[in-house]
Amino acid sequence: MRAIIRLSIDQEKNSKLRNHVAALLRAAGFTKVGTGSWEHRSITMQQLKDVMAIFWHSAADPQRNAGADPGVTMDHVWIYTDTPEV
Repeated sequence: MRAIIRLSIDQEKNSKLRNHVAALLRAAGFTKVGTGSWEHRSITMQQLKDVMAIFWHSAADPQRNAGADPGVTMDHVWIYTDTPEV
């Protein structure tokens, strides 16, 4: 399965949340494909579930979980999955 995650972070000046999320996604095998866009070309549903559980934990309290400045929030998150034809 392929997964694409696109996100927007609001009020961030020091990039701590962005860097935290980037490290998480890279460690899970995602590749940055554009501004705020990450793709994994071969991920199982269980792997996606596991990485997104950590992702949402970070997004729920970015100040505590990622060291982000007060007021920083995850503004939008889009998750797209498909099975591309080979």
